[in-house]
Amino acid sequence: MPRITVIGAGFGALTAIRKLSAGDAGVQIDVVAPKPEFVYYPGTIWIPTGLRKPEDLVMPLHWLKRYFEWMYLRKYR
Repeated sequence: MPRITVIGAGFGALTAIRKLSAGDAGVQIDVVAPKPEFVYYPGTIWIPTGLRKPEDLVMPLHWLKRYFEWMYLRKYR
């Protein structure tokens, strides 16, 4: 079984996980990121105006396990 490591948990990483999973169902994907969450950085423009709170822009990634086979590995600083 091929094993691929994806660095990060942003737009590019999520796209890579989706494409890799679609291409080969037997691939094992490891995701290395500080936290198992996606942060929608373009939305930070709305925080100073009070239209959004920082926690509104964070989405946990645990739901991805329902659709794709992957494992989260914490990045240590």
